[in-house]
Amino acid sequence: MSSGDVEMDVDFTVLRTTLKRVNPEAEKAVRKALGDLGTEGKNLLKSKVPSKSGRMKRSIGKGTSFTAKKSQVYVTSKERYTFIVNYGRKKYRPFPARRYVQNTMLVLEPMARVELEKAKTMALRAFE
Repeated sequence: MSSGDVEMDVDFTVLRTTLKRVNPEAEKAVRKALGDLGTEGKNLLKSKVPSKSGRMKRSIGKGTSFTAKKSQVYVTSKERYTFIVNYGRKKYRPFPARRYVQNTMLVLEPMARVELEKAKTMALRAFE
């Protein structure tokens, strides 16, 4: 990942592995929920970043990674100046921090908790 990337890492691995054995459809639903969370994060970040030329906004994307060890959702910007826009710069041509990424993460955190609760409920239903 580049320095402009934003990553939100939520560990659903144990839940997904268990659901896959007990109820494969529930595991697919958890994967879809995580993908939806990434899409929501991408759209939210796009709505918050400045848009002089639109390059940064167009470079924002999302991804998911599901392996045996980790379940991950990430939102990323491939534009090289995203880091400077977000964190600012003190030396060469000072630029104040805008904190778009942090503000987006503050909004996404409660959404991730809601998705986790839904996944837990789904897992409990699978064991009934």
